Formats: sequence, C-alpha cells, structure tokens
Amino acid sequence: MKATNAVYLALAATVSASTFQARDTEPVTLALSNDLTRSYATARIATDGLAHSIGVFFAGSPVSQDGKILASSAQLATVPNGIHCEITNGGATIATLTEQSTYADLDGNPDKSIPVDLSGARVACTAEI
Repeated sequence: MKATNAVYLALAATVSASTFQARDTEPVTLALSNDLTRSYATARIATDGLAHSIGVFFAGSPVSQDGKILASSAQLATVPNGIHCEITNGGATIATLTEQSTYADLDGNPDKSIPVDLSGARVACTAEI
C-alpha cells in the first residue's frame, strides 16, 4: 500500500509540475519591418525560452543594411497558443509579444517611423501550457 501511494504521489507531482512549465512547441515566425524603407523580413524562432540573436536570424535579409539590422516594428506572423516573446536590446526589454499583443512599435514613437538597430538584440520565446 505504501509503495502504491508513493507511485501516485510521484505521478501527481510530475503531472502538476509539467502543467505549469513552458513547453517547447513549433517555432514562431517573427516579422521585422523597417517602415522607413518599407523593408520586411521573417524568421522562425524556437520557443525554447533561450535568448536568440536577432542579428543571426536576420543577417542578409531585407531589413539588413550595411551590416546592421534596422527595424521600426516587430510582429508575430504565427501565433501559437500561450506564446510569450521578449525582445531585448542593450539589456533592456524593448518589446513583449504575446497571443493577445502580436505587434510592437520598436522605436516607441507611434507618430514617426524611426528604425532601431537590432544587430545586438536578442529574442526569447516560450509557449506556456
């Protein structure tokens, strides 16, 4: 009887813990736009919670100019359930994209299109259960 209770407790703990953890699902498609030049590019980003270099994903794309990644906005082009992405630049979070909020104005000025250098920026995405 004690062994059976121990098995049930172990199973319950495993199910309970996995219910609240982030899950690695299909990649999300992140789109960057430079509204000044009308450039647009997309990249598939893993939903593993790790910070990935935007410079690596968008190098050589239409938003890449003179070795820099320049964008004024970011948007999720695919939106898995429970998605949460954060874009950081210089150690500061400049955008949070979720299932409910799929668009971010990166320059912080909705009245102007000011491209931001994202060459050193990172994006981390997770999909919550």
